[in-house]
Amino acid sequence: MYQFFIFVLLLGNVTCACLNNFKQKSQSKWKEGGQWKIRADVSPDIVGFLTDWKVEIVFAAPLAKDIEVWVVNGAGWTNGKSSIVLTPKSYNRRISDRFTLSYTATFDQDLGLNHIKCLQFCGKLSQTGKQTCSTGTLPSKAPTTTNKGSCSGSYNYNEVLEKSILFYEAQRSGKLPSDQRVKWRKDSALKDGSDVGLDLSGGYYDAGDYVKFGFPMASTITVLAWGMLDFKDGYKRAGQYDHGLKTLKWGTDYFIKCHTSKYEFYGQVGEGDLDHAFWGRPEEMTMKRPSFKIDTKNPGSEIAAETAAALTASSLVFRESGDTAYADKLLRHGKDLYEFATKYRRAYHVSIKDAQKFYKSYSGFKDELAWASLWLYKATKDKSYANAYLQEFDQEVYNIDVGEFSWDNKWMGAKVLASQLKITGKDYLRNLKTLLQSSKKTPKGLFFVMKWGSNRHAANLAFLSLVASRIKDSAFYEKFAREQLNYMLGDSGRSYVVGFGMHPPQRPHHASSSCPLYGKCDWSNFNSPKRNPMTLYGALVGGPDQNDRYKDERDEYVQNEVTCDYNAGFQSALAGLIQLGKC
Repeated sequence: MYQFFIFVLLLGNVTCACLNNFKQKSQSKWKEGGQWKIRADVSPDIVGFLTDWKVEIVFAAPLAKDIEVWVVNGAGWTNGKSSIVLTPKSYNRRISDRFTLSYTATFDQDLGLNHIKCLQFCGKLSQTGKQTCSTGTLPSKAPTTTNKGSCSGSYNYNEVLEKSILFYEAQRSGKLPSDQRVKWRKDSALKDGSDVGLDLSGGYYDAGDYVKFGFPMASTITVLAWGMLDFKDGYKRAGQYDHGLKTLKWGTDYFIKCHTSKYEFYGQVGEGDLDHAFWGRPEEMTMKRPSFKIDTKNPGSEIAAETAAALTASSLVFRESGDTAYADKLLRHGKDLYEFATKYRRAYHVSIKDAQKFYKSYSGFKDELAWASLWLYKATKDKSYANAYLQEFDQEVYNIDVGEFSWDNKWMGAKVLASQLKITGKDYLRNLKTLLQSSKKTPKGLFFVMKWGSNRHAANLAFLSLVASRIKDSAFYEKFAREQLNYMLGDSGRSYVVGFGMHPPQRPHHASSSCPLYGKCDWSNFNSPKRNPMTLYGALVGGPDQNDRYKDERDEYVQNEVTCDYNAGFQSALAGLIQLGKC
């Protein structure tokens, strides 16, 4: 019998229509006879006593067998039901928060850690004499975030934020730390850089494959750092701030390794075609993994400037955390890479030719230069960076009309950052608001930019909206962001986040999670119709087409691949909604 245990605390409410007035002490799951069993211990989250009570539970899927529970009535004839009501025995008609309800539920599918849609203890409160489920309110020992406005379609953002960070742990390359929580991943690619006599191990695998593409990796770190700066309290409320710091540092430590001299930077490890010919575990790779660099003879302004922005933005995060020595180190590297990017100008994919097939810079390098200038001004308050931005880039940032914010195109991010910094008196946000007011939505409400990574584009704009909401038009921008994230979490009729919510993706295009814990893994696993054996918690898949159509198939890489940059804006927006107290 394959068994593993996971202990969690559920933070926040799953839906506003349900009290979810319970504390979950522990939860474990295992596979038995082709079905999944979950054992859970829950207690009422109340002050005082509850009399003449009952428990109403709505599961995320129908029970495959009668629920197993011993201290209540109502377990019989629950097979096939997703909504059940349990009532007390004659001896426990009055309970306190010390009461524990233990049950085992069986399902035909792996629901991950999100098997409950609603669980509420209903009854008469001793302190007020009111019925909990009729009042819609309940005093709790633990204060919770106040939700304002409509609660339609709310989700446990804290849980999703935690799982998104777990996704980044699953993408780690190199020697894994002792506190690695994704245990099915092991040390890998320890000899990266050996072809050039360097240690270039570490960093993140880009997507469902194992190339370390430096340009989108740097963009990922910049956006994550911005989210940690602006929505630090969101990370802290979710209990994920320290994990967020570790996520950044895994990237920035790698960039420092790659920055081998002032005007030399290794921007890619691994060759795309060689890598894509392999399907299996990263720990078992045997193909060559060449290292590609930029230098004065073969410069690359996009990747140098974006990495400068990533290191500079991260330096602000670590300075706030109290690690000033590391912040200073990051800033030094950021300044040097910025100088490299501006002094030696060329499209990076001309120098790193393999990147042209996969991450060609279509928008050019001026957007990254403008972006990096603003980040360095934000970090240093040195007017030379502001002057460089104003003299060369400001008119283009203000006037350019763009419809996305992505690893390639930073113009919209520069608009929001310039507005945040108040670098001039211009209304940089006019293009953003006009864009979001356009009718570019799917029938169910996803803001649709393009078919490749449709969720990613909507999530990135949602994050920028939450940053913009702190400058002006807060209600408009917050509403847009909440609608977009809730679409991805379930308002569309399904979840697009692996291991979360209703009907989450089961077969993401992701090699390592498609492999069993033990045994052979090759292209037969890619071609298997079965769900991925390892749950890639927190990964946001590419997303639906313009008509909300989506295929949960492993070979559907346009809609079902996962990448580090897909989760960056998504995770930062989650932290924003948590901080703003939005349900």
